[in-house]
This record gives sequence, structure tokens and C-alpha cells, in this order.
Amino acid sequence: MNNTELNRILKFLHFANNLKYELRHSWGTDGRRESVAEHCWRISLMAMLLAPYLKNKVDLEKTLKMLIVHDIIEVEVGDTPTQDYQYSKTATKSKETKEQRAIINVQKILSSNTGDEIRSLWEEFEERNTEEAKFAVSLDKMEIRMQHNENPIETWSEFEIPRGLFAADRYCEFDDTIKQFNELVKDEAEVKLKKAGYDTNDLSKQAEELKKKVV
Repeated sequence: MNNTELNRILKFLHFANNLKYELRHSWGTDGRRESVAEHCWRISLMAMLLAPYLKNKVDLEKTLKMLIVHDIIEVEVGDTPTQDYQYSKTATKSKETKEQRAIINVQKILSSNTGDEIRSLWEEFEERNTEEAKFAVSLDKMEIRMQHNENPIETWSEFEIPRGLFAADRYCEFDDTIKQFNELVKDEAEVKLKKAGYDTNDLSKQAEELKKKVV
């Protein structure tokens, strides 16, 4: 390998290091907001542990690559909580446009082959058409629910409270094991909400209304 290629890799790794400091809207159990890099680590661990139980087997190496790079564009555009765009076509389109520009910039940092692979993995994740992408996206959506469950209810926004009962559902229907695991995560949320004094029957009604508004 020539020095030019190695320099590109080194430049990209310095770029990617910023994910350690890009903060998400969820909080860690130590009282600080978690980083995107921490989120990527746990969903990768989830993939390793849950992949053997999928009905339709996936290429785990490809899935792990996808999970490692799926949020790489957030170095440029930052983290956007799902609830900030999921209920608005305009906000969704704006997010997609910014992220498309960002992945092109990411692609240019590396050589054509490596940059092309990262862009391809990112686009596959976004399109959710392959078994690997469906699996990866479900983990992405469930992990944030787990993170909320682990933290004080005071860290949940008002909007997040009913979402704890349904937010990952639409991404988990493709496989019985993933659907079952998501139900366990939701059960944790329900227990937490009840302990905090919330009427979960009322929250379930709010959740059903929010589901209808997803664009």
C-alpha cells in the first residue's frame, strides 16, 4: 500500500474520532449525555449477541460494518432525535438532504474503493431493504429505548414518555426474535413509567395517536 492511501486512512480516522464527542439527546447512567460513538459500540454488541437467533440469517461482518459507519455523517450534521423529524415531511426532507451532502464529503476523504464501500453501507442502512439493514436499524432504534430505560425519568422529554411504549415497533416486525426482544425493552419502559406515577393506559392512547402522525 502506498503512503497516499495510508494518509487518507489516517485523515479519516481523525475525522471519525469526532464521534466520541458528538452528543446524543439521551443520557448515560453517570449523569452525562452519551456520545454517538458509545451508541455505535452497544448496537454492535447487540448485533453480535442477537444475530444467531434471527430466522433469516445475516452476514454479521457486513452488519457490523454498517453499524460502525451508520452515524458517521453526524460528524458533520450532528445528532437529530427521531421525534424532531419523524412527524414532519419538511423536516425529514431537510435532514435527508443534509445527510446526503455529508456522506458525499465522507466518501471523498478516502480512496474510491473504501469511500465507495462506506457510502454504500450507509445508503443500505438508510434504505432498509436488505436483511442486514433491517436488523441494523432495529438495533439502532431499540438501543435508544434501552438507554432511556436505564436513566432517571427526569432525563426523558415530555415527548419521549409515550414514545417509550412504541417508538421502535415499526422497525422490529421483520423477525420474531427481534420483535420479542423489543417487547422486553417496552416492558422495562412500562415498569419505569408506572413507578414514576404515570398512567400507562393513558400513555398507550397517546402512543396510538402519535403512531398515526408518523410520516
